[in-house]
Amino acid sequence: MRNQYDEGKGNSELLIKTDENTLLPCKAILFIDWKFTVNETIYNNSIASLIGTSIKTAISNSYKPIAFPAIICTKSILSARLKAKSMINALKHELENKRPMILIAKIVVLQSSEFLSDIYKDEVESTSA
Repeated sequence: MRNQYDEGKGNSELLIKTDENTLLPCKAILFIDWKFTVNETIYNNSIASLIGTSIKTAISNSYKPIAFPAIICTKSILSARLKAKSMINALKHELENKRPMILIAKIVVLQSSEFLSDIYKDEVESTSA
């Protein structure tokens, strides 16, 4: 897998399929060239693009469910709540309005990050209401 990554480095999108010899519990990993920005509008648009591209790739490869890592840029002036809200809104938009296929999307938060987990949970609950 490392060789595939090294060979594809520099591509704006790189899908690496895993196999039974991989210790990862997934069928593939999608690497997307994404740059963090502190401008809230640009950030929201870039997250929407990242989510949209990821879901499009998952659907075209018949992958379901799909998982996203919780975004935490700790040295950022953007709040963790804003990052969570942006990601959840982008997911909601893609899943409700654009994609007819049944797809399960998950946001993965490390167990050691209870604070971040609570923020994402609160944002999910507020957008579900």
